[in-house]
Amino acid sequence: MVRILLKAIILLGLAHLLPGLTVASPVTAVLFVIAVGFANWTIGAVLWFITIPLNLMTLSLLNGLINLVITSAMIVVADSWMESVQIESFWTAFLMAAVLSSLNRFHAPIRADYEG
Repeated sequence: MVRILLKAIILLGLAHLLPGLTVASPVTAVLFVIAVGFANWTIGAVLWFITIPLNLMTLSLLNGLINLVITSAMIVVADSWMESVQIESFWTAFLMAAVLSSLNRFHAPIRADYEG
């Protein structure tokens, strides 16, 4: 629950910083984060499974880029499910995925210290 709220707060911050992103309310941000998580859990899992041969061929050198593209696609899918979130382009979704991914990297050690 803390991760969902943290991502929703980040999403609201990104909505103020990125010109191609509009979020109607904090409740919408929470629902959008849940929708992206659901899309990653269902459609994203299938896409990651399909990319296993590409990761093997490139010795996982493109793994980070592939993950960003898949996460961006899931953000676009979740955007199509919700009318109260507007994302103008795939590149806006890609930038959102990059920011969320990098902040998750910083958040993981803090979370481990807090939970342990």
